[in-house]
Amino acid sequence: MVKSQIKKQKGLKRKEIDSLILSLDEKKKLEKKLEERQKDLEIIFDSIPAWIFYKNKENRFIKVNKTFADVMKMTKEKLEGKSMFELYPKKQAEAYGKDDKEQ
Repeated sequence: MVKSQIKKQKGLKRKEIDSLILSLDEKKKLEKKLEERQKDLEIIFDSIPAWIFYKNKENRFIKVNKTFADVMKMTKEKLEGKSMFELYPKKQAEAYGKDDKEQ
């Protein structure tokens, strides 16, 4: 009786392990697809000739496209995380902030 219970438990554990392995493989495949999709979207985002950016509530750039970075004569990495007050004189930054809040 004990041996049959042990065999059942071993079989169950093996199925659980196989399930976990499949889940990990599926996760890796999904992560790879997501990464590819993000790269595709980044290419599209940077290919658009218009200025594209979005900011958080503290008026910091979260994401900018290449066109906007080129106009600002900075890299995207240097712009992202910067506030308007780090890029423009105080009055101009305040005006941009006010304009953002109105929209």
